[in-house]
Amino acid sequence: MVCLVDRGFVAALLMAAAAALPGVAFAEGAATPAVPETAPAIPPAAPPVPPASWVPGGGEAKPLAEGAMAEKRERWQLRARADAYAAPIDFILDVHREYRPFDEVMDSYGATAGADGFIASLGPTEGFAALGGDCLLDHCVFTGNFSTGGRVVLDVDLRDGKPNGRFAVAADVYDVPTVHGTLEFVGPAAPDVEVPEDDLIHALALAGFILDDYEGNPRMALAAWQKDRGRAPVGPLGAGDWAALKAEADKAAEAAGWTELRDAKAGYVLTYPAKLLVKDEAIKGGGRRLSSADGRFRVEITTAKPFADAAMEDTYNKLVAEKKGRNVQFASLSGPWLEVKAVEKGEVEWTRIENDEAGMRRLVFRFPEDGDQARLVPLFKLTLP
Repeated sequence: MVCLVDRGFVAALLMAAAAALPGVAFAEGAATPAVPETAPAIPPAAPPVPPASWVPGGGEAKPLAEGAMAEKRERWQLRARADAYAAPIDFILDVHREYRPFDEVMDSYGATAGADGFIASLGPTEGFAALGGDCLLDHCVFTGNFSTGGRVVLDVDLRDGKPNGRFAVAADVYDVPTVHGTLEFVGPAAPDVEVPEDDLIHALALAGFILDDYEGNPRMALAAWQKDRGRAPVGPLGAGDWAALKAEADKAAEAAGWTELRDAKAGYVLTYPAKLLVKDEAIKGGGRRLSSADGRFRVEITTAKPFADAAMEDTYNKLVAEKKGRNVQFASLSGPWLEVKAVEKGEVEWTRIENDEAGMRRLVFRFPEDGDQARLVPLFKLTLP
């Protein structure tokens, strides 16, 4: 019930539950109920009994040392059952908790945590969502927006590794929740295939699913790939999923001719799609430009001695400065990394700079705004020996 992203199922569930919810009324012919003026409160999960201390991964109970950061990653299969709907829905809940070493409000060590996670339906519905929330000991509250609309709130007791609690679902992100129910523990969820995250991200990008389009969340991108390829969009990576994704990525890499370009004079190594960027020319001021046969996809490579911090800031300010007809879509300057993506006259200009003691490396990508070249950008790698 928690992954009710199938809009027809959400509508059916809301209609079935309407009789049990005071103040809910249907407009004639409407697919979803009108939002009540006062939504029923979410009954809280049973409050946890605070242990002597929270111990990540089990073991001897002892307070967290000052300055320590405890982490815990868990994944379960749960069953959601709405108060006014008979059919339950099974789903996977994946949670990552990072307990704060000291919370001034609670005046305690390791009592509260920032948490994030992922939720994915196991059927008969489809859907997935990234989750965010907070925890007090093992009592957590999460919220998330589904991939095809709707919002969920989970109020969960995670004690003993057997989560239970309550949930609420709204038909739309901005609606008041109108369906409520219980969460029941089913068992541990099957683990992912052990694949380095960088390898997964790389394969997804080759397949056309880049993290920037999915909140930077590899599970969201993976679930989208699963759904697009007719697989169960559950987020966790099964052996069959990884074999299919890797085969697709390898085929795409071969078709694009991903290879290494070594520039002995400039001293860099560039990983790039040689079958797509077939033209190679020097550019004014040093560096080189690689272009597609039609010239619509271009990549400029320049290297230099390390930039001072002031030079990085000056470069950033120039790239984000307001200019008529230029729309900056994304901009970030963090330590040795600079990235600015802008659109001007229907063309994307995407600048990425890495600057450290080895030197400054700059890649500038240009391609049509309506093209699909953006999926290739994360795959380029420019390194110095």
